[in-house]
Amino acid sequence: MHLTVNDLTSQGAGTTVDLPAGTAACNWARVWGDFMAFNCPSGIRVYNVMTGAPVGSIPAAFGGEKQLVDIGDGYVIVGTWTGAGYDDSVRTFTNTALDELMDCGDKVTQDGVGHVACASSTELIWRDLSSVSTSAGRVLGWLAPATFSSTWTPEIDVTKAYTAGVLRIEQGSTVVRELAVPASADGSMRGVTWDGTNAAGVRAPTGTYTAELVVAGKDGSGAVKAADGVSAPSFQVTRVGTGAFVAVTPSRLSDTRGASGLEWGLTWFGSLDVKVTGVGGVPSSGVSAVILNVTAVTPKGSGYLTVFPTGDAVPSTSNLNFTAGQVVPNLVVAKVGAGGKVTVRNASQGMTNVVVDVAGYFVDGTVSDPGGLTAVAPSRLLDTRSSSGAVSPYGSVKVQATGRGGVPASGVSAVVVNLTAVAPTASGFLTAYPTGGAVPNSSNVNFLAGQVVPNLAFVKLGADGSFTVRNGSPGATQVVADVAGYVMDGTVSGPGMFVPVSPSRVLDTRNGTAVGAYATRSLTVAGAGGVPASGVSGVVMNVTVVAGAGAGYLTVYSADVPAPLTSNLNFTPGQVVPNLVAVKTSAAGAVNIFNGSPSATQVIADVSGYFTA
Repeated sequence: MHLTVNDLTSQGAGTTVDLPAGTAACNWARVWGDFMAFNCPSGIRVYNVMTGAPVGSIPAAFGGEKQLVDIGDGYVIVGTWTGAGYDDSVRTFTNTALDELMDCGDKVTQDGVGHVACASSTELIWRDLSSVSTSAGRVLGWLAPATFSSTWTPEIDVTKAYTAGVLRIEQGSTVVRELAVPASADGSMRGVTWDGTNAAGVRAPTGTYTAELVVAGKDGSGAVKAADGVSAPSFQVTRVGTGAFVAVTPSRLSDTRGASGLEWGLTWFGSLDVKVTGVGGVPSSGVSAVILNVTAVTPKGSGYLTVFPTGDAVPSTSNLNFTAGQVVPNLVVAKVGAGGKVTVRNASQGMTNVVVDVAGYFVDGTVSDPGGLTAVAPSRLLDTRSSSGAVSPYGSVKVQATGRGGVPASGVSAVVVNLTAVAPTASGFLTAYPTGGAVPNSSNVNFLAGQVVPNLAFVKLGADGSFTVRNGSPGATQVVADVAGYVMDGTVSGPGMFVPVSPSRVLDTRNGTAVGAYATRSLTVAGAGGVPASGVSGVVMNVTVVAGAGAGYLTVYSADVPAPLTSNLNFTPGQVVPNLVAVKTSAAGAVNIFNGSPSATQVIADVSGYFTA
């Protein structure tokens, strides 16, 4: 028999073995560790997974028809037909009886390392046969965050008891720290914490480290191994600086159309508290702010949504504006409030449904590293309706960002602002860029005459700490700018830090082929538009759908994961709809854009910055 065994844990490459002659009629295989067992005409046979060599057998002749039930480390569970049902027994690979499990039938379970339980017609039977286990213990899994800023506390489970050892922290070939691991009678490691320092007590630099568990089985079976039974058990962990961004696969946190329990949506002038920590890939602590895609769905009247930290006073700002019947999304950088929540307030005289999807989070703490982001309570920097008046056709307005709205007076490279075009007199777009720089061939907000259209923007600042907003329209328009955060200036090092670039167009399907109906377009952003070819973990892009023939949505996500059940922007036929996207990139520096529409649509993507890897 030619047999292929695949490793579904992704810890190993799997193996292919050729079993001896006479095994072609064998079936009903079970595998544990290095061993596999089969039902064969001559009885139950056990082989080594790696070599195919015979290990033992249980003949069919010792008292009735035999059926393989399961296999563990050094034993098999065998069912023997009695004429009325099966009685089970636990036997070694060489047919030594270990225990009889009478009247259990098929109600037997075990953990592979000698702990067996079954339910008879009268009792629950438990057996501890772990002493028969002879192979090296294996790590069943690591429950540990992939990133941390201050402390890292993994939870590790091993298949058997182990003696005292160490958790070795390495970077490359350098041992940074060895943490004492006490002996464990049940194979679980708890309460071992790395504080991010080396053996001398000095804070280790940000970067990626390897944690290796170095312990041995208490039964003398040798060093504990990874799930593949060969390699050392290890885990990759990245220490990030405060203010670093950690992208997650987009996940839905709230949907008032049913999932949030609000049958009729968010009431007029009502509020909804949304839990954002401990869900959707966001840690339960150590989070300063989150990036959310917030969508107002078919509101009953005109108004706007404001997102702010739960427990804070309602700010005099808005995140997205809508009229009755629209579906309007906008990206939001929201500072986390009391209980790990943010509050969404409906400033409207009609009910609206609200959808909230998370795209990532920022590490909590006092931000001092270049590229770290500090979220602030939303504050208005510009409202031309009460200051300079509407921005003239193809005109510009300068917005001073530093020293205002919670932004420091110096040491800032970029700001996060919500830009809104209010009541334009003609169709067009807004472009935000560093004051003093050339006007880029990109857009942040697209609008039609009379609309109120918001969009979030990560805007690089000019030398004087300001940015400029240009009105790319033949008509005048009012402009509002609300700040939500800022990025520290300086030479960026370490993962998760934001580097702003002057906006640059990296995709415009109007110059080629539209994204087809229910089709996906892959876009390589590494090496394009000022983004480096390597060392990138994510990008910030303004994505715009242009005059789609049918209603639908776009989802933007990393090119190396399945498409998530979320959306980034929604559109109806003929609309031009922009939305900012913060998205994790694949290992090759690419993202996917899925068109969830029955019709092809044109798509534009303008990049404004990236996050370091």
